[in-house]
Amino acid sequence: AATEGQEVFAPLRTGLPNWFSAVAGSFNAAGGGELFIGGDSGLILRRVGPQLHAVQSGIRGTVFAVTGSNNDWFAFGEGGAAARFDGTAFVPVPTATQNAILGGFAVDREIFAVGAGGMILRWGGASFTSMPSPSRAMLHGIWGTSRSDLWVVGSQGTLLHFDGSGWRSVPSGTQQTLLSIWGSAKNDVYAVGTTGTIVRWNGSAWAKQTNPATDALNSVHGAGGSVYAVGV
Repeated sequence: AATEGQEVFAPLRTGLPNWFSAVAGSFNAAGGGELFIGGDSGLILRRVGPQLHAVQSGIRGTVFAVTGSNNDWFAFGEGGAAARFDGTAFVPVPTATQNAILGGFAVDREIFAVGAGGMILRWGGASFTSMPSPSRAMLHGIWGTSRSDLWVVGSQGTLLHFDGSGWRSVPSGTQQTLLSIWGSAKNDVYAVGTTGTIVRWNGSAWAKQTNPATDALNSVHGAGGSVYAVGV
């Protein structure tokens, strides 16, 4: 039973042996919207009413990320795979890379994706094209407030920022791999990673935050004035 102020999470039974690595969606006040869950073997599940149904993904390996908005959804995975949802199935789209695509982000009706070898991709309407990147690191996550304020995190403490004209490296204050990033505003951004690492952007610099735990933190998000980081 939940205590006051808590919500109870109920399991969604899939009946499948797959493991899942990505989830994304958007919902309205009436309870409508989209929900996609990505997993291994190219599996993507879509919520239709109360049920989850498998949809064709166009991706053979693991689906690492799903992102989108305004009924325009993309999935990313191994071997440079990317696919766009056409209302029924995810249809492969060109990326011109064989590198794994590990993260994606939608903002201002644009789609960005990041992955191995410092790769940063931008959707051009028909295909993804590479953006000049100052890093060769493994890039794991991307978040931003607009198309001219984007952050990317990666291995060895890599932090990159896009100001609308180009990407630049920004000191993070750590050499630990950063796996996820999220913010509530331009001057309040968090990145988390291995050995319990948490760093925060205050609008002018990144600074390490106190965390007594040393387990890897795989994801960070916030709501209601609180920030939550989860891991293993």
